[in-house]
Amino acid sequence: MNNQTNELRSYIIDSISDVSADKAQQLTHDWGDLRQGLHQWLFNEDYYIIGYYNATKWLGSDAFEAIGMIQEYEQDNFGQVTTDLSCPERVANMSAYIIGEALIYSDNKVESAIQIALMRHLMEHIA
Repeated sequence: MNNQTNELRSYIIDSISDVSADKAQQLTHDWGDLRQGLHQWLFNEDYYIIGYYNATKWLGSDAFEAIGMIQEYEQDNFGQVTTDLSCPERVANMSAYIIGEALIYSDNKVESAIQIALMRHLMEHIA
């Protein structure tokens, strides 16, 4: 799922670059942590992929890898699989959710974007 991961990394970094200081503060306040707030805002407040065709195209030949990833994630976190694995749109969006979470918490490029945004917001408050 390298193509999807790279796309999601770009989406996250672009979104972080566009987030205002007020939005960053709101996400931190609402979720107790900026990273958790970003993850919820980007991947849980709305669908990343909309439509059967778009989801099927986005998953491409990685559909079975995505299904396996979802099964493992949900079994580990919830004790059962709850995503409708017969629906490409649900598989695509849950995959985006899982990959997005991993990127926000452990990707060096995303971490750099978060640190730059935090410094920018700090400078705005100082100025």
